[in-house]
Amino acid sequence: EGIDFSALDYKPVYSIILLLSSPDSPDEHLQAMETIFKHVQRDIFRKFLRQSESREAIIDLIKEADEVG
Repeated sequence: EGIDFSALDYKPVYSIILLLSSPDSPDEHLQAMETIFKHVQRDIFRKFLRQSESREAIIDLIKEADEVG
């Protein structure tokens, strides 16, 4: 159903992404953010992300999306 997150477009939120980075690699998170947000902009990626039922399924989805580009 999604969560009412007071989004600007008034639509429910289905995914919240938390990105943690190591203080030893301060710039590494920027590349990770760029990659994830590139994928999240695609409808089909968001659809499969919502259907994922485990952490492993999400990891596989991201790996597959990275291979496709």
